[in-house]
Amino acid sequence: MSDVLARIARLESDLAIRRLASDYAHGSDKRQLDRFLSVWHDDAVWDTGEEFIGLEAIGAAAQRQWDGFRNMHHLTGNHVIDIQSDRATGESDVLVTVQLMDGTWLRAAGVYHDSYERRAGVWKLSARRATVVFSVDPLPDSIRH
Repeated sequence: MSDVLARIARLESDLAIRRLASDYAHGSDKRQLDRFLSVWHDDAVWDTGEEFIGLEAIGAAAQRQWDGFRNMHHLTGNHVIDIQSDRATGESDVLVTVQLMDGTWLRAAGVYHDSYERRAGVWKLSARRATVVFSVDPLPDSIRH
């Protein structure tokens, strides 16, 4: 019976981590700051080419993105998760489409390299590093960090 319980616990962890990816994308795309920040631990690191540490810095960086884009849409897939007790790593692919304030649409593909931790029974991101694999439409210099 303990083997079955261990397998169920692993499945529950896997599902909770996958939900973080969805809440990250929905929070970002719908500009729901509370939802977006809910996926991060207080001391998390978000590396988008520039590193942001802690909820305040991560929230401010998200707001700057929203200020530069009229619309944004993330599609995240191919999520592979490796769970080791209360820590896990993950890798997923992302397609991002954004509309600049002037109406121009841009598309890019990338990879998220994630670290997760379960603290007080709750899984959240402790770190996310985003790398761009290719940009169909590169961002203009005025939008880059």
